Amino acid sequence: MKALVITGGPASGKSFLLWHMRPHLKMLMLEPSLMQEPIWEPPQDEVDAVVIDHFTRVPNITEIVTRAVKWCAGNDCPLILVGQSGTALDQVMHLLQGERIVMHLERNFDSGHVRVAIGGHVDDLSVESLTGKALGLLGMEMSDLRPSQNC
Repeated sequence: MKALVITGGPASGKSFLLWHMRPHLKMLMLEPSLMQEPIWEPPQDEVDAVVIDHFTRVPNITEIVTRAVKWCAGNDCPLILVGQSGTALDQVMHLLQGERIVMHLERNFDSGHVRVAIGGHVDDLSVESLTGKALGLLGMEMSDLRPSQNC
């Protein structure tokens, strides 16, 4: 299972990146449902990725991520976790098995670019390049309207 962890401070471009990935991926976005009823519900339809964003106030996030990881691993589906370091994200990082890639974002509102740190490598990318980079890390390409293998 691939896990893409997107980190950064407030207004760094985390959710902004997800918004730009939407035309290229069919994502199960758990954020709305977790705010109302904090339980894991597996996707009912085909999805290209499971996404958990804005989950700092979900009391049982460890249980939810554990179940999401298990489902994603069993269905060969990427998991995307989005959050700020030092928050609930730190509570669940140890649960991510397999290939885990951490992207740290810092958004520059003057240039419109986002500084992206992956491991020790740092790039300043346009929104389009950033979107392509994130999709590439998941094994997909921007030119694909839909990935060839859906979960």
